[in-house]
Amino acid sequence: MIFIQPNIIFDEIVVFNNISYENALEMALFFKKNDYLLIKEILTEEIKEYLKNRITFDQHNYINERLQFFREHNDDSCSSLISRFITTIKPFYEYVLQITLSPPVGFGMKYNENSDCKPHYDNYNMPISSTLCFYNEDKISYPFYIDTAFFNNPHPFRLTVDDKDGIPEDNKQKIDINDGDIGIFRGRNHLHWRDKKYVKDYRAILLHTEDYTYNGNLVSYMNNNNAVKADIKNIKNISTYALTDLDSYDTFRRDYVMYFNK
Repeated sequence: MIFIQPNIIFDEIVVFNNISYENALEMALFFKKNDYLLIKEILTEEIKEYLKNRITFDQHNYINERLQFFREHNDDSCSSLISRFITTIKPFYEYVLQITLSPPVGFGMKYNENSDCKPHYDNYNMPISSTLCFYNEDKISYPFYIDTAFFNNPHPFRLTVDDKDGIPEDNKQKIDINDGDIGIFRGRNHLHWRDKKYVKDYRAILLHTEDYTYNGNLVSYMNNNNAVKADIKNIKNISTYALTDLDSYDTFRRDYVMYFNK
């Protein structure tokens, strides 16, 4: 299937700057080869201002929650707007990746000086993740990293390997997502994290979508509760905790060597 550039309008605001079809094909090939993609300055100034004003964090949800890496989540009053927004922009992701995707889910997140995003793999129903940054108050570099090693992840839920120092430097791919940028990555198969550093106010939408196919048809676990329950039931001898902590990268790679590609 060939995807053409969509004209994405949200609440009468143009969302994205233009990307030619040739550039979209280059991006799709890069993502297919590397499992990540950084698109710089792709959001229009108007949509950044709109999202900054409309996505609020006044309730301080999850601000002290370790399982959420001490990031704030958007107020409940914004949830329907975010859901509508990420549904609207799905064709853009299909255009730059040139693949069919399931309806996304997501939420607004705000990093501050206490946030500490540990190295982790995402849930099995989140093969493709994306950070859409719409505000960075001090415009400081607050990079995101992925481990380039591909992991055929057998765990249904998030797996955290809390050992940034143990990850070889050659494996660390830096992705500097600033305001107006979008980072896309296969968080199910690549360990990803941020270094803990002082950041005053960094806001983004975290989006998850799926591209699983069987016999040429898209299969979605994220939006099918029965499929999710059946999938978990049929996985044997695999941890189903919402957060599994390991504290040694080297031990992890040794114990799971059969799940890593050469």
